[in-house]
Amino acid sequence: AYFQLEHESNGKDGDDSRSWNKISFSGIFTLDKHWSVQTKWWIPLIDGENNQHLDSYKGFAHYGADYNNRRLNVGLLLTKRAGNFFNHNVTVNFSYKIFKNENQHLFIEYYNGYGENLLDYDSFRSRIRIGFVIMPGLMRIY
Repeated sequence: AYFQLEHESNGKDGDDSRSWNKISFSGIFTLDKHWSVQTKWWIPLIDGENNQHLDSYKGFAHYGADYNNRRLNVGLLLTKRAGNFFNHNVTVNFSYKIFKNENQHLFIEYYNGYGENLLDYDSFRSRIRIGFVIMPGLMRIY
């Protein structure tokens, strides 16, 4: 379990400036050699006129599950937004280890929701990403 003070910023100033701080509580729990689950809850510390509703779109908690069998990794992450029970940002990802003894992975990710970036946090996005990932050996959830 972790207790953290986090800061996120888009590095811009003026009207395009977006940043927020949050106090978060999180944990990753290994269920068996293939499955793990994670949860994270945060208390937003938002200031500034341009960031007033940031937490309504970026959410206040996320939870997810990860399956890993050494070559294949499948993950699901749900970020709870303000509103009814079904308001979530959804991230689903798959990666496949190309070579048995290396750490290169083919990667595909689907994102659906708000708050993907700080500048346009109130714009709905649905995206698919495909790429190549070099993943550290100790990292199971990314």
